Amino acid sequence: MVNSGPVSSNSVTLLINPPAQFVTSTLTTGLIGVPYTQAINITGGTPPFLFAFANGVFPPAFR
Repeated sequence: MVNSGPVSSNSVTLLINPPAQFVTSTLTTGLIGVPYTQAINITGGTPPFLFAFANGVFPPAFR
């Protein structure tokens, strides 16, 4: 190794949140043509969270 000048070091703390996990395991039944609202509880992760309906199929946790 070639000495290329002064070297310094520093310590840092890195906080890594656990992955987001759904706590809500079931959803209330919806009706066609009626607006639907349901709270979804999540633990872990880093908010804000964004959810989207993909390919017309709910994720397995909500089937």
